[in-house]
Amino acid sequence: MLPLFDPERIGNSSFHAHGWLDKSSFVSVPVIALDDYARNAGISSIEGMKIDIEGAELEAFQGMTDIFERCPPRFVVCELMPDAVSSRAESAARPTQIIEFMAGKRYLACRLDADGTLLLPPVSGEAVEGAPHVVNVIFAHAELQRQRPDLFRTT
Repeated sequence: MLPLFDPERIGNSSFHAHGWLDKSSFVSVPVIALDDYARNAGISSIEGMKIDIEGAELEAFQGMTDIFERCPPRFVVCELMPDAVSSRAESAARPTQIIEFMAGKRYLACRLDADGTLLLPPVSGEAVEGAPHVVNVIFAHAELQRQRPDLFRTT
């Protein structure tokens, strides 16, 4: 069980006590590692995922050790919160930590062009941390780039 702060704030409540949340309002919610969920549900392949969990992305990825080894998603869409979101909780992982973790799992942090193309070179953690607002990235597995080079474009 973990506290979910400001549960009435649909879409912005979080396990991290961000400055924009009412920290006096929380509920305890059950959590499960994605590895355990996938195993219990018999999931054996994952094409793609979207993770938008208000600063808890690194914790989710850390709960995917088996998934990354057994059936890595071809891509993961994720919103990263830079320092410019000044009321971000200090306990939330920095974009650089998340990008480095995913790079260790063979993922490239790509921006998405308006035409749906994944842009290379990968975006750096420093670039995301210096952004004035949240940054959406697509973590593309190295195998996706090898299998579908047509989805990528170098800028």
